[in-house]
Amino acid sequence: LFDIMDKYLQEQWQNLIDWTEDENKDTSLHRLVRYVVERNIATAQMRIHLFYSAIGGNEEIRIRLIKRYSEFQELIAKKISERTSAMSAEFLTWLILMTSDGLNIQNLLANPDMDIENFIQTGTSLIEKMENEN
Repeated sequence: LFDIMDKYLQEQWQNLIDWTEDENKDTSLHRLVRYVVERNIATAQMRIHLFYSAIGGNEEIRIRLIKRYSEFQELIAKKISERTSAMSAEFLTWLILMTSDGLNIQNLLANPDMDIENFIQTGTSLIEKMENEN
C-alpha cells in the first residue's frame, strides 16, 4: 500500500515543482498555499489508511510517512522562501501541512459545519492581503 502511495506522492512532488516553475502561471504565495492544500485534500483517502497503520503501531509505515512529510516540508518551504521573506517559510509550511491534515479529517467525516472551500478561500485571501502589504 505504501509503495502505491509513494508512487502517487512522487507524482504529486513533481507536479508541484512543475507548477511552481511554470513562468506562464501565477504562482504567488497565496496561490501556492491553495495549490498545496487542495492537492493534499484530494489525496486524503489514500493517505488515511497509512495514517491508521502508522498510528496503530506499524513502525515502518510511520517512519516512511515522517520521511515524506520532511521531504515535502523542505520542498514547500523552499518554494515559499522564493516568494517571500516576510514570514518563516518553515512555520508556514508546517501550518499548511497540519491545516491540510485537519481539513482532510473534516472532509472524510463529511462534517456539514465545515465549509472547506470557504476555509481555503478565507485563508488564501488573508495570505494575499499580507503579500500585498509587504
